[in-house]
Amino acid sequence: MIAGPSRRIASFIRTIFFATILVMGTYFIFNIVQAQNVKTDHRVAPAYTLFEKEILAPINIAKTLAEAGTFERFFGQDEPSIEPLLKELRTLENKLGYAVHLVHEKSKKQYNSDGSVSDLTDDDVSWYSKSNNDVTIKIQSTHRNPDSLNLYTAVRQLDGDGNILGFVGIGKSLTDFNVTFDEFRTRYGYDVIFVDTNKQIVLSSFDSLSPENSTVQIGEISVKNLDDIEWFNNFSESTDNHERAAKVVYSSNGEFLVSQLSLKNLNWELYLVTPLTPPLAEVNFSYAAYLGIGIVTFLLVYRLIQRLLESYMNRVSHKVNRDGLCQLPNSEHANFFFSVQRKKHRQISVIMIEIAELSKIKLMHGKPTFNRALQEISSVLRHTIKGNKLAVRWQEDAFVVVVPGVDENVEDVAEQCRFCIEYHQFYFGGSTLQLTPIMGIHTSRKLTDSFELIVAQAKKTLNEAKTSDKNTFPHAA
Repeated sequence: MIAGPSRRIASFIRTIFFATILVMGTYFIFNIVQAQNVKTDHRVAPAYTLFEKEILAPINIAKTLAEAGTFERFFGQDEPSIEPLLKELRTLENKLGYAVHLVHEKSKKQYNSDGSVSDLTDDDVSWYSKSNNDVTIKIQSTHRNPDSLNLYTAVRQLDGDGNILGFVGIGKSLTDFNVTFDEFRTRYGYDVIFVDTNKQIVLSSFDSLSPENSTVQIGEISVKNLDDIEWFNNFSESTDNHERAAKVVYSSNGEFLVSQLSLKNLNWELYLVTPLTPPLAEVNFSYAAYLGIGIVTFLLVYRLIQRLLESYMNRVSHKVNRDGLCQLPNSEHANFFFSVQRKKHRQISVIMIEIAELSKIKLMHGKPTFNRALQEISSVLRHTIKGNKLAVRWQEDAFVVVVPGVDENVEDVAEQCRFCIEYHQFYFGGSTLQLTPIMGIHTSRKLTDSFELIVAQAKKTLNEAKTSDKNTFPHAA
């Protein structure tokens, strides 16, 4: 009796298997999310490097020039010697690769490495009167090329008593910044926006957000504000009071992931703007591919385990649910075999076999001879019925052959059984007896038919055969 427990064991193993798939799937998705977070963190690092290289480096150079007293002799003069000063500024520009300027408090002038000199008036150097910090960062056009804008970093220079001597400044063309930003976008796939404490956009890889000469008033610089950006209000409403916030925003230009980072060195904010469509398409494709491969793998593993389990349970059931006398499977194993095969085949046929002479042998020669006859008939069926078919001892003097599927014609199988049983010579008491099998066949194509019902129908056709020619076998379908 193992068919019932085996089904429960199989059900339990299937439950464990699907639970394992669920856990592994959850872990798999969690790993994807973690990988995307790591990928996002890896994208932040280059942005900080960009900030340090393009903005902090000029500030540090300007501080070094101021602290080293590079222009101390010029600050000590009421009117600096123009030619030596301009020559030194040009020399520094060639060495550093940046435009260099000196703001001289006593003479109220700004001296530039391009050879130009400006008065410290609101018309020429508008930032000077508004500068209250030790480090000032501003956008300014050059006298040599008014249409070209530079980002200048100016560091205040003080004397020993704390009096203002002027500023030492380093500048870089916005055109050069744009080239750097284009290379950055090509390499890392996102744009950057640098914003000062007044929410003004100092630098950006978006051309439309970069500072430009005002078209309203000559000499003025038009600087964009964060509030001018279409998506900013929606972003700021949900990310207030977060030092590092991120949100998906929508605009007329598409869908973006915006990440906000604090640049505490200057109290600035850095916004990373990533267009979502290409990355998401890549992620979705990768996810779908991995998920598809995972599902196929799980199904293959499940089918393999299912086949191995069925094979194992079939061997165990075949061994345990066995008739001791005939060494054929009994009805318990037949039911288990039927339940397995029904899942694979819509059509299942049953051949019921009775031997006409068995009752006479038992009556005339006794039980031992009857048992030996059963054993010999069982041996014939064991050697005849092979493959995915099953021969079963059914009740005391009957046999059942189960033929799943349509690969073999059930009537051919029945004919083979009949021929082998009739050909076998049964010896007892010095004489031989030819056995005559009587058969009935029933074929079921209804999935709702139970094994007992199919056997009962085969028994019915066998009874019909008893009243007709014994060498024929009625077939009911």
